[in-house]
Amino acid sequence: FFFADVYAELSKFGKLDALHVVDNLGDHMIGHVYANFRDEEMASDALQVLQGRYYDGRVCQVEFSPVTDFREARCRDYDEESCARGGFCNFLHVKPVPMCLIRSLDDDAEEDKRRHTWEKEQGDREARRERRKKRREERGDRGDKDNERKRRRYHQDDDKRRSRRDDSDDDGRR
Repeated sequence: FFFADVYAELSKFGKLDALHVVDNLGDHMIGHVYANFRDEEMASDALQVLQGRYYDGRVCQVEFSPVTDFREARCRDYDEESCARGGFCNFLHVKPVPMCLIRSLDDDAEEDKRRHTWEKEQGDREARRERRKKRREERGDRGDKDNERKRRRYHQDDDKRRSRRDDSDDDGRR
């Protein structure tokens, strides 16, 4: 389903406020899709990544639209199923999409975002583990010798504490 494909791809760049797939037949409007992002930066990222990509064998030509209020650009007659100009109307004939589908796509996009964040965090943890492992390997035997010295020192200190404790216990008994 075209709408779901486009919605899933665009939602990777950020939250979509609206997505309109045009149903007009005029050469200047056929195949147009209008996406309204919450943030202009998200729209800019989408524009840069999608420009020149292919969908179903056709190249995507992406640009910013001067339209800011899609309600004004829509054909009200088409929305009421009475547009006399048909597909060649110069106002947008937006394909209707059930709200339950849009909610479902929003939920999927949020889940994908959470999964991506989790995978990134897991990758970061794994990278830290690898760096630590590499540092240990670079230290080689020296690291083992240092650790052995520390263990010996700790046990020697522990032995001294025990002997002092034993001495103080002996003093108390006399």
